[in-house]
Amino acid sequence: MNKYDWSILICNNGSTDNTQEVSEELAGKDDRVRVVNIAVKGRGFALKKVWMENEADIFSYMDVDLSTNLENFRI
Repeated sequence: MNKYDWSILICNNGSTDNTQEVSEELAGKDDRVRVVNIAVKGRGFALKKVWMENEADIFSYMDVDLSTNLENFRI
C-alpha cells in the first residue's frame, strides 16, 4: 500500500510536439494520470487554471524537460 495518495496532472497548453499524444497514452495506463489541454498559451495562465480547479492538499510543478531535478521532490 502506498504511503501517499497522489496524482499527476499534465497540462498541455499549445505545445507543438507530441506532448498531447504521449500524455494521453500515459493517462490511459494509470487512472492517477490526467491530461488537461488548454488552448491559451502561457505558463502562468495554465498553472492558475489547473491549480484553482484542483482539490489537492499539496501541489508541485515541473517542466517536462526536467529542468527541476527530481531529487528536489521530497517524499
